[in-house]
Amino acid sequence: MLQCDDFAPDSERASVELLYTVTQPPTIALDVPTRTAPNGTRIFVDSSFAGYENVDCLVDGALQTPGATTGGCSWASADTPADHWVCFVLPKPRTVSGLKLDWANWKDTYWTSDRFEIFTWNGDRWQRAARVQGNQAAPTTTHTFAPRTTDRVLLWQPSGGGHPEYQGVCWLTEVTLLP
Repeated sequence: MLQCDDFAPDSERASVELLYTVTQPPTIALDVPTRTAPNGTRIFVDSSFAGYENVDCLVDGALQTPGATTGGCSWASADTPADHWVCFVLPKPRTVSGLKLDWANWKDTYWTSDRFEIFTWNGDRWQRAARVQGNQAAPTTTHTFAPRTTDRVLLWQPSGGGHPEYQGVCWLTEVTLLP
């Protein structure tokens, strides 16, 4: 807590309380890709909800039609209080300036994650490119950052960062890396 005398004619002190959280870049395992896309991009995920293991849908260019089934056209992480993530390892480094995220729609709701971070790999460690908090429900959200050249992009949802009604899940239908 920071305090200082405000020299006011009363006996009250002015005070300000600063709260902050220091987070470490996530630690993830990139042992065996969950899938390799036709363009050579390897896709890794932390987990999958039963019936939603199809990570191909994240890069196939096909969007889910609202009201249609989410099975087969969306990937969902397991419903757990753990951190959830999806990592794209590109065949070669390229310039990336953001992510366009298409969210799954179920029961007339877009299951947009509330909090997440986007990281890129600099050859030695993950570097935060964007932190999103209070993400509004929408079919698609776009998150940009200063362009950087990388061969890995990580979307990381911290524990409880999912949609306010389904906080333990990350649920996407498409992810587009912006040039």
